[in-house]
Amino acid sequence: WSSDVCSSDLDFLRSFLAYARWRLVGATALLMAVAVLEAAGLLLLMPLVELLGLGQVQAAAGLSSAWRKIFAQLGFSPGLELVLATFIGLLVMQALLRRVADEHNARLEAGYTAHLRDQLYAALVGARWLAFTRLRSADITRVLTQETDQAGFAAQQCVGLAGVLGLALVHVS
Repeated sequence: WSSDVCSSDLDFLRSFLAYARWRLVGATALLMAVAVLEAAGLLLLMPLVELLGLGQVQAAAGLSSAWRKIFAQLGFSPGLELVLATFIGLLVMQALLRRVADEHNARLEAGYTAHLRDQLYAALVGARWLAFTRLRSADITRVLTQETDQAGFAAQQCVGLAGVLGLALVHVS
């Protein structure tokens, strides 16, 4: 990597974080909530397998009793119907949260791309005439279309990375 590439990468990260600071926290929180629901669903599979009569998962004997205690504390007896309904409910909540997270991330990417275009338009409008006339129209078009779209894609990848890091934290803990 050359120092120019690292410098432009850092500039991009600074620009994106300045734009998306709290939105990025929200996106990461949504993806972590999806991960927690996914983990709960996976843990609920163990008593479901046991209730179906397919055997007991030896590695998860403690988790199975933990689910029984949770259901007992809520005043329910953990039958097949209840465990299956809870599992389906978790899957539905996970799908809904994933959809909300995807919409949030798409708005974040589109907003950042529009923000960059606005900055470029403002810079072009505020440019001195002599400097502006020296620019090639092809370069202006490329920057306003392809370069900003690539920056938006990079922003999407940053949000994805933040989500993966959040998922990793949930899975590790």
